[in-house]
Amino acid sequence: MIKGYWFFGQNPLQSLGNSKYLRNVIANLDWLVFDDMYMTETASFWDAPDMRDKASEINTECYFLPIASLFEKNGTVINSGRVMQWRYQAIEPRGDSKWDLEAIWLVHQRLRQLYEEEGGALPDPILNAKWDYAGDDGKPDMRKVAWELNGYSTYGATEDFENGTPKLLDGYSKLKADGSTASGVWIYTGYYGNPDAPFDPAQQNVGRRLRDDPDGLNIFPKWAFSWPANRRILYNRASCDMDGKPWREGLAPVEWDGEKWVTNDVPDFVASKTDSDGNTVAVEPNNKAFFMNWEQNARLFASTLNDMPLPEHYEPFESPTENLLNGAGSNPAMLFNSYDSNKKGTSGTYPIVATTYSFTEHWSSGAETHNAPVLNEMMPTQYCELPTELAQEKGIENGDDVRIFNDRGSIVVKAMVTKRITPLTVNGSKQYTIGIVHDWGWANVYTHGDITNDLVPGVGDPNSFIAENKAFLVDIEKA
Repeated sequence: MIKGYWFFGQNPLQSLGNSKYLRNVIANLDWLVFDDMYMTETASFWDAPDMRDKASEINTECYFLPIASLFEKNGTVINSGRVMQWRYQAIEPRGDSKWDLEAIWLVHQRLRQLYEEEGGALPDPILNAKWDYAGDDGKPDMRKVAWELNGYSTYGATEDFENGTPKLLDGYSKLKADGSTASGVWIYTGYYGNPDAPFDPAQQNVGRRLRDDPDGLNIFPKWAFSWPANRRILYNRASCDMDGKPWREGLAPVEWDGEKWVTNDVPDFVASKTDSDGNTVAVEPNNKAFFMNWEQNARLFASTLNDMPLPEHYEPFESPTENLLNGAGSNPAMLFNSYDSNKKGTSGTYPIVATTYSFTEHWSSGAETHNAPVLNEMMPTQYCELPTELAQEKGIENGDDVRIFNDRGSIVVKAMVTKRITPLTVNGSKQYTIGIVHDWGWANVYTHGDITNDLVPGVGDPNSFIAENKAFLVDIEKA
């Protein structure tokens, strides 16, 4: 049984599907710790409009830890393009706010103290954890955490620690399975791998800001670090034919010149090897283009997927139509679809398809943007878009309050009557779709709104766990 939960800068009671159910589950915790810059819906779950009457019955002990903003701390950020970049601290944290790492650090120190003084169940993970990241000021040093993630030669190895700093590894090829090296995440090895500058992020790959583009490929190899190995283009061998000739001249990340590979990007294949005399020799072009597959070839069948070897169409968890391409309906391997809490609706009861989205002025759960007055002046109201034909049938006019509901939840938003979302013809019948913005909640400072994700089922993709927030069934009426 889970008795407590620590949320790090996340707002799942606004951003996850079936949110109403989730906030009622959270109310069963013994304790909750939340660290963020703002009080969010998760941090104040008992203040939800549908929970205020029973707030006195909630026994969850809640702690809010004020955390420094990204400008008040340094460390690494990463994006979905595989680019890692070191962010430099601009100002000191305000008030009593602290870095996320310092908050964890202080809790860990206190836990160690309690285990040393009082003992406890399973003490080894606490007392023997490697947490030697303190800087000269006694606080955790993000550079030392970077050493751990990057990788280094361990104590007792041939290349030992020198003057209290590790011998950093410049690439994952230096990692060994004999205990002489250590790495937190092998794909990051090399991002902080300059052994001559362990305390200077600016001299590390991740901290560089050079805009050099020597080959005109717009990959800027010296701007930050692209994992793994600073490789900017995955499977770059596939940019050439079997003989190593680029499919498109002038835009070749790699190219065979007849004697060796010309590499404008880090090869994602075996481009060279060491011979018996220790010399590096080029590997002539072959069909081994996919480095991370053991056979190094492309695969027709995806052997690691949990639901199928080949892509196949499935309808969403809730759909107004049967699956005309196969008899399965929705994905049979879908996660959490059998949970009673998801309360699956049918098109007979909830005939309208809904989707959710954000817009320019607000993003994510709205915690940051709803604390900016000018953004709330520009976009002050939560709304849904509905087709003009549907509005006419329901007696709804532009600007009216409308209630959108299903068995999971009910929200009230403004109506935006539009021709942008047109009805479709599905199985010979008219099918309406509405779109609902989801960046609002009761914890916002300048404007307030309902949780759109109360309506969304809490189901997910069987491979990536990505939530299915973009298609579900509802009904709508004038409020």
